[in-house]
Amino acid sequence: MVGCFEGFVYALPGEGAGAFGEPKRLQDKDGEDIHLGEFWDADNRKWATAPSEDGGSADLCVYPELADWDGDGDLDLLMGGFSGHVGVRINEGSAESPAFATKTLFAQSGDGPLTTGSAVSTSYVDWDGDGLRDLVCGTSRGEIAWFKNTGEEGSPAFGEKVALAEKGGGRPDGYLRLNAVDYNGDGKLDLVVGAYDPKRKPGIWVYPGK
Repeated sequence: MVGCFEGFVYALPGEGAGAFGEPKRLQDKDGEDIHLGEFWDADNRKWATAPSEDGGSADLCVYPELADWDGDGDLDLLMGGFSGHVGVRINEGSAESPAFATKTLFAQSGDGPLTTGSAVSTSYVDWDGDGLRDLVCGTSRGEIAWFKNTGEEGSPAFGEKVALAEKGGGRPDGYLRLNAVDYNGDGKLDLVVGAYDPKRKPGIWVYPGK
């Protein structure tokens, strides 16, 4: 899965031995291209905006993640956007035959849509080990933030933003794209972060879990 500045999400089918097929735009159950809201209309050569749900912002610069958001055993589509909102397209089909909803829902925090305030990438994982998956986010401002899941499995809701790391001291300073995974096999979640360093050079950083 690959998200693009233009606002669309592309799927590259695996062909084995590390090879991938041609990218195709991911579509919803009605055969329409999936986007978070704003997108580049190549036919009319202009930016266009589609309606969004739940108060989230219509965004381009999409960062996609596949995760079981509603706890029904199949993969839904999460999309981080330029303004810091996280949109969700529910898989209304099955694991074998996905059919994504035609409308975007937005992750909620408190009484409104969750936002980091700048372009966001997400990792939907159980960060604090309480059995509920949280959102760990990297932002274009160089911040890494945690939103604790205060809801329940299949019906997530999130608390206020908690800073996990900020730029400075040689840490990357912009456009963080992260994944929370057990990188070193010690049973703890680490952060693997693609970004720019303070001298605006691209690289990959690993923040080991404690």
